[in-house]
Amino acid sequence: MNSVLSPEQQAMHMGGIDPIVTCHDLTGGGTVESWDLGGTGSYSIVTAPDGKKFVFDGVRVADGGLSAYTSSDGVVHIGSGLTIDEFIHEYGHYLQSLETNSFGYYGTVGLESGYKNGLEFIGIDSEYYSTGYENDASNRGNSYMGYYYPNSGYVAPTTP
Repeated sequence: MNSVLSPEQQAMHMGGIDPIVTCHDLTGGGTVESWDLGGTGSYSIVTAPDGKKFVFDGVRVADGGLSAYTSSDGVVHIGSGLTIDEFIHEYGHYLQSLETNSFGYYGTVGLESGYKNGLEFIGIDSEYYSTGYENDASNRGNSYMGYYYPNSGYVAPTTP
């Protein structure tokens, strides 16, 4: 059985895919829309609380449960309380994942991050963003923002 699509549905499904994957609200204001272009890639557009828009190439978003994390396949899992600055940090994790395979990424970044998240969850200050891979993710996210969006006013959190 063939169904007939309305003109709006046809426009939405050009090429047989629905390009928007999902849209999430960020804590403190703003949204992130995730787009999937089929086999040609994906990207996310973050709209900040002040209305500024930023494109993050290569990533898409999904629900993350209690905390945010980035998987090696380019998905930023949005947990409760994710801000735009923390999204920049998670994008830094995506940039890290480009340099290694899934096993290597989870065996290094994932273990350290999971341990630090666990400490924070039970109320122990782990200086989360100061550790090696976490600090590196923030630095990479901030470098991305500085290169493409200088003076945006948004930076990933760091601990000196």
